Amino acid sequence: MGAVNKMLVDWHGRPMVCWVVDAIQQAGLDPLVVLGHEAELVGAAVGCRTVFNPQFADGMGTSLACGVSASEASSAVLVAHADMPELQPLVVLQLTKMMLADDDIVVPMYADSEGEFGHPIVIGPAYRTDLLRLDGDVGAKQIIRSNLSHVKHLAVPGSFRDYDVITDSAAARRH
Repeated sequence: MGAVNKMLVDWHGRPMVCWVVDAIQQAGLDPLVVLGHEAELVGAAVGCRTVFNPQFADGMGTSLACGVSASEASSAVLVAHADMPELQPLVVLQLTKMMLADDDIVVPMYADSEGEFGHPIVIGPAYRTDLLRLDGDVGAKQIIRSNLSHVKHLAVPGSFRDYDVITDSAAARRH
C-alpha cells in the first residue's frame, strides 16, 4: 500500500470517501464501506456500516466480493468507488430506480464517456454468485460485458471523474 490512503485524502475539508458516502445516503440508501488499508482510520471517518476485507491487498475483486458477502442476498448491489467525491445523489437515485429485475445491470453513460460506462453501477442479485467469485484486481466489468443483453444505460450529462492518483485530487482542490 502507498504512503497515502486515497480514501482519506482531503477533498474540500473532508476525507474523499465521505463525499461518496454522503451522496449514497442522500439518495436514500444505507452504504456499506469495505475497509482494507488503514481500516480503523477509514472506518472512523465514514460513519456508516463497514466490513473489513482481510484480503484487500489482493485487489479490488476481493473487496467487491467481501462487500457482496456482507450484503443481503436478495438485494441489488450498488458498486461505488471511494475516489468519486463528485458523485451526485441524483445519479445514484436514478440508477437504483432503473433496477426492475433481478438480472438487471444498470450503468451510467456520461456525456463525454466516449461509449464507456462510468460508475457507480447497480448489479442485480442474479449475479451474486459471480460477484462472490471475484478475485485479484478484477472488478465487475467482465460480468457486465458477459451480460450485455441485461444492461440498462442511464444517460448522464457531464463527465465522470474518479481520482486515481493523489496528484489528481490535489489538482482538483486548486480549482
